[in-house]
Amino acid sequence: MLTFHSGLAETGFFWVLLAKNGGNCTGGWNNIWNIGSYCYRFFIYEYYNGYTWNQSHLACQNYNGSLLSITNQEENFLILNYISLMDSSYQFWIGLNDIQTEGKFVWNDNTTSQFFNWRSKAPDNMNNNDDCVGMLRGHGWNDISCNNHLAYICEVSKDDPCFDYKTIDDFERSTAFKISPTDSSTCHQPFSTDWYRFTSGAGGKMPIKAPPPYSCGVRNPVWLNGTEPSAIDEIKSLKACVVVDKDTCANKTDVKVKKCLRNSEEYFVYYLQPLPSCSMRYCAGSEKKCEPEESSLTSFTPCSSPCLVYKEIDDLERSTAFKVVSNDLLPCDKEGFSTAWYRFVSGAGGKIPTKNPRPYSCGVRYPVWLNGIEPSVVGEIKSLKACMVIDENSCANTTNVQVMKCVQNNKDYFVYHLQALPSCPMRYCAGTEKKCDPEEVSPTGFTPCSKNFPKIDKDPVVTVGVNNKRIRFVCEFHTVKESNARYEVTWFQGPLEEQIKGPEIFTSDQNKSFLQNTNKYGENCTFHMGYNIYCKVQSYYIENKEIKSRYRKSNEFFAGFQVNPKVLVLSEKEGPVNITVRSTVPIVCGDGTEKCRVLIEMGQTTTDHFVDHCTLQFKPGPAGQTKGVEVVAKRDFVDDGNQRMFLKLFIPDHIDPVDWSCHKQITDVEIRTIDVKTARCTSSGDPHFTTFDRFYYSHYYVGDYVLVQSTARKFKVHARTFACSQSVSCNCGVAAQEGDDVIVIDMCRDNVPRARFASKVDPQSGTSLTRDNNGKTFLISFPSGAFIKFTTHYWRNHFANIEIQLPPDDFNKTQGLCGTFDNDQYNDMMAKDGKIYSIGPGWFAKQEFSESWKLNASQENLFYFKDEPKKCTATRAKTYCVCSQGCSGSQRKVNCDFEGYVDRPKYINGMIGWKTLEFPGAKHCGRRKRRSLDDNIIVLPDDGSTGIYDYNPVQVSGNFTSFPTASGITENEAKEVCKNRIRNSTAGKACLDVIGPSFVTDSYEQQCVIDIQVTDSVAMGVESAINILISACEELTLRNLSFWKTADGNISSPPSIIAESVCPNECNGNGACKNSTCICNAGFITADCSIKEGQSPVLFGIPNSGLCDIRDKDCIRTRVIGKDFIDSSSLSCRMTEVKISEKPFEKIGKPLDNQGQLLSFAEISCLLPKAPVNIRYSSIQPGKPVGGYLISVSNNNLNFSVNETLFLVYDSKCMECNITDATCKWKDNSCKINEYCFAINDSNPKQWCEVCNPVKSQTLFSERTNNIAPWFKKSTPMLYAFKGQQWKYEIPAYDPENQPLTYKFEGESHGMKISTAGILTWNPNRIGNFIFAVKVIDPCGLSAFSQFEVETKQCDCEDKNDGFCIWQGEPGNINSSICQCPNGCTGELCIEPIDGLICRIKIKNKDREKLGGLSDTTLAVIIVLSVLFVAIFSASAYKFLFNKNKILIEQSNDRNVFSDDSKCKSGIYMNNIKSCDKSYNNEAFVKNEVNSIEKKKQAWET
Repeated sequence: MLTFHSGLAETGFFWVLLAKNGGNCTGGWNNIWNIGSYCYRFFIYEYYNGYTWNQSHLACQNYNGSLLSITNQEENFLILNYISLMDSSYQFWIGLNDIQTEGKFVWNDNTTSQFFNWRSKAPDNMNNNDDCVGMLRGHGWNDISCNNHLAYICEVSKDDPCFDYKTIDDFERSTAFKISPTDSSTCHQPFSTDWYRFTSGAGGKMPIKAPPPYSCGVRNPVWLNGTEPSAIDEIKSLKACVVVDKDTCANKTDVKVKKCLRNSEEYFVYYLQPLPSCSMRYCAGSEKKCEPEESSLTSFTPCSSPCLVYKEIDDLERSTAFKVVSNDLLPCDKEGFSTAWYRFVSGAGGKIPTKNPRPYSCGVRYPVWLNGIEPSVVGEIKSLKACMVIDENSCANTTNVQVMKCVQNNKDYFVYHLQALPSCPMRYCAGTEKKCDPEEVSPTGFTPCSKNFPKIDKDPVVTVGVNNKRIRFVCEFHTVKESNARYEVTWFQGPLEEQIKGPEIFTSDQNKSFLQNTNKYGENCTFHMGYNIYCKVQSYYIENKEIKSRYRKSNEFFAGFQVNPKVLVLSEKEGPVNITVRSTVPIVCGDGTEKCRVLIEMGQTTTDHFVDHCTLQFKPGPAGQTKGVEVVAKRDFVDDGNQRMFLKLFIPDHIDPVDWSCHKQITDVEIRTIDVKTARCTSSGDPHFTTFDRFYYSHYYVGDYVLVQSTARKFKVHARTFACSQSVSCNCGVAAQEGDDVIVIDMCRDNVPRARFASKVDPQSGTSLTRDNNGKTFLISFPSGAFIKFTTHYWRNHFANIEIQLPPDDFNKTQGLCGTFDNDQYNDMMAKDGKIYSIGPGWFAKQEFSESWKLNASQENLFYFKDEPKKCTATRAKTYCVCSQGCSGSQRKVNCDFEGYVDRPKYINGMIGWKTLEFPGAKHCGRRKRRSLDDNIIVLPDDGSTGIYDYNPVQVSGNFTSFPTASGITENEAKEVCKNRIRNSTAGKACLDVIGPSFVTDSYEQQCVIDIQVTDSVAMGVESAINILISACEELTLRNLSFWKTADGNISSPPSIIAESVCPNECNGNGACKNSTCICNAGFITADCSIKEGQSPVLFGIPNSGLCDIRDKDCIRTRVIGKDFIDSSSLSCRMTEVKISEKPFEKIGKPLDNQGQLLSFAEISCLLPKAPVNIRYSSIQPGKPVGGYLISVSNNNLNFSVNETLFLVYDSKCMECNITDATCKWKDNSCKINEYCFAINDSNPKQWCEVCNPVKSQTLFSERTNNIAPWFKKSTPMLYAFKGQQWKYEIPAYDPENQPLTYKFEGESHGMKISTAGILTWNPNRIGNFIFAVKVIDPCGLSAFSQFEVETKQCDCEDKNDGFCIWQGEPGNINSSICQCPNGCTGELCIEPIDGLICRIKIKNKDREKLGGLSDTTLAVIIVLSVLFVAIFSASAYKFLFNKNKILIEQSNDRNVFSDDSKCKSGIYMNNIKSCDKSYNNEAFVKNEVNSIEKKKQAWET
């Protein structure tokens, strides 16, 4: 029994309420500390397995509090002192944790602790994930895993008036309490200004309707003129009116009202001040106190007869027969015992005794009894004296008690009007009987008791099995061997103890009861899945049926699907978690097959999480089948707070198996998602950094640098900078990796932003590379939700702004120039070695910090990343689903197209015209190359290895310019122009309008001024600053849901005005921005109005000087560099094929036009009409090792560029090309065979034994000289085959160069055959040993020889009821063969039925004739009996002759027909294999079960 020190019981555990302060912590919150401003609540987990740290944290939040934080030694001592009153084994969670930063312990409000009370050696992070802190009396604090289950301590603020108030318990304030005008008025004196709560049973609310004068026990009652607050914790300021005669509001006073919710109870507290006259007072409640002869649970209206309305006391320890011997913690009817009518309902008796009990009776030292005679007439009320027994004085003190006689259902009983007793330990007695001992019974459970019934020594046990293809439960119970003993078995299900079968009567020789559904589909079931199934057993003698034993209850067997866990807490920064669904019963098909299925469909109430599939499927099989569904918090990139939702699991109707059509609704899984903020880092201008934690600094250094890298996953972003002036650097490239995907955008080599996939595998779903409609902004997106935006600008040279968005997964797990992303700006200047640097003058990063993140030219540097060709990625993003909730079957709505677990909001308008730059393609890894004709998809040219180059940039001088600039711009002029241009930009005005004054543009204006100072360019400073402002504005309005609200307060979508006001480069001043589209002024075109109408493109060339090595890349597309390209369907490439030789090239054929595709503002992609080379060898058709095209470009398919550029494709194995004069010549050290290129030692594709050897010939293949002969495996074990069955064997021969071999027999083949792949097949027709030899020959004529021996054996179960032997594992290994029986059969002769299935015994016609044409049934019976006889007789003789282990034959009335090992489902092992089917381990032969009947008969005959 739980002992409650203080507080209330709540579902298996209890809480203790204490206060940190000496004030009024109400609702049972008591004081243990005279200073402070908090209240405590201790959740103790006796008989309960406690909560995890996160569950405790959420539970405290449900009480508007938090896990305990301890601020000093005094507080810690008082907490430990109170814990000492409890069981010393209790360990409590407190709020301290280092979840965010290992070793940095903070309270759950992220404040740093100034006081610790660690135990010895703590914190030690012993298990590597000990991130939460618990406290234990006498042992101090300890860091442990947050997944442990402990008790916990909550605290709430005492300053909350919902806790800190004064109480007024005065029923005369009720509007129902009237006084006469002649009565003197009563007012509340003294009455101080404070918060009050009315607690009288008349009601706790001030009336909001005017009461008449002389109500509320006063002449001038005061009521509330207004409506109370409707939301919890809401406070309203209202007017209280004074009633004076007929004027209902003659005077007013101010009142504040707050609505509270504590312990699931709603109530109001009022901030009241003294009233000016004693004839006035505040009213509260509207109920009237019951008359003495009336009763109600509150003692106020509505009232009724005490016989109908009373409080029950069910306490057997109040019996005079219940004795105690100590005063410790004895109960008492003083504190908390209210005056009311009571009825005693315990089986010990319902009457207060009228004879004095002894001290220490009734479970208390001072029992109280009734000194008088109860009323004898129904409805009569008597007033009697109750005496208090104190030591030997049987009536040391008295109290008044009213007694009323009642009748109900023809049964008399008494009710008593009782009041609290004056002292402790003292209480009222009730009843005189004693509870029967456990081995005794009586009709009431109390004396007189009896033992005259058969004894049941053990609780019954319920198990599950299969019978006649249906699930069957067995209740097995203990009996005694007495012929007159009877046992009564009753079956129940569910928490409400619903009786579903019985009672059934059994004799002592019967000890099993069965429960099985017999219904057809659509009919009522005996039992339902989804409930606990259990039985109860009673015993009695047939001559004394009225005396039955106590019920012995079995285990509660849960039948159906068990789901774990029931509550799941998911953080947006953590990975997926598994929910497991386990079947506790077998799944069997009604038709005896294995074709049926049991389905579980899932539905989500809200979609703040993803699942990896929406349906679970269970196939026929044993109990214990487990399936899992992966659940993960959605990375939504919005601040939507913590969410609570449910994953619903439901089973649709099942015709087969029909038992599963009887299944109650599966309990929902509660899912709570913890919202985690995301962050963005920007590197803009020359360049200025804003870290993930919003720390600002400038970085003026040149080279390759780590912007960010995750310490928890394979994710990193690198930046490349160049000297854009003598004193500062700018971004010119970015490279990013997630998983195995690497994408690079680089314009540092030739001022052209060239986007490419550095990884050579088809990127995972969710990885994409896109560019805007101008080709000036690029976006790299990854499955985690991370993205990198690269926006180009122009000043002298092109430079870029870089933005990086991180998902919550990377919180507290980043390094690099973008900082640590842990909400702490002070460590954002952390170098690679962990040292934290201070910021330099002018917010410039110190060189030591920047250089620590500088990269050299290595594979770790993503700009030098070289991937292996045809390597399949190991880190593909998983696809997740959203499952609809309300329907099933074909009506279900399931969306499983979410790549990863990201669903990030976007401004769709701002993405109009964006194109996807597609991976060049690879057909390996089981993923088809996408070559879509979609105009929004551009397949990138294959860059091969040409994207990697040595980067040796010019360094900056470090001499910064100052105002005025070289062109004369002053600092004030720069400030003014930056302020006006930024605030008056279309995007700036829209952001300020939507976000309001909180959106401060100062930092963007500051960046603009610095850039003008350094670059002497207003355009550069303004354009870069506005670009970053737009990014910050978009990120804020997408993340903050308050900007998504409509006029009616509903959350709809991001504000469209933001997207509509964002146009590329503010239309370059050559147009107006409308609905996110530039409306260009006359004479200007393109999406940003940057090109004058009628301009033809100007070509600058092709990357890599126009050369394309067909051995390095596919050369079916080429990049063309130039300017004035327009992204449209009319962009076209005109290509004229040219002939390349050692002489100047010449044009061949007519020009052909193909659509061009814009890659960037300075580069397009042209798809060649056909390949200009041919390197696929043919001995007939000559090859073509070199070729090319002259290319010109047009924006309108009419006016082509004046200049053309040459694209030259060549085979580097034998060609050397000079792009200067467009000539190529053959390499000396190669072969030129039929115009095809071959390098030294290249094989002839048609004949491997021939190679290119330029020393012997450059025009013909030469004979291979380095061939190695094939060989056989050195040792070959004895081989075995079954007579009459096909045998296959792979000849163990190998060629060192992996060339194909020719196989042939040397000598006798015995009818065997060998395939060209070296697979030997044979159908032996006799028993014996056979020797054969095999010779293998390689393509060049070298050979090897080996001899083999195979023994043929007879299969022991061959022709036994269609049984046959099969190889289990390697064919020919006699130790891995088993006997395969037909479906439903098992045993050595395949005639033993598997429980629940039918074994059909087949008899050959010739055998049937010998037996005189008997029926199949008769023959089957004869065969089974004969086999059993032979088996038993043989076993007995075997034991007698050889003294072997006993052969046990036992019959099981109920067996699980399924085995955990698929090898045992329909057969048994033939040699030295242990029994692996648990359902048969007590059947037939426990050891050597697999020996054949023939061998046993041979042993017997011997």
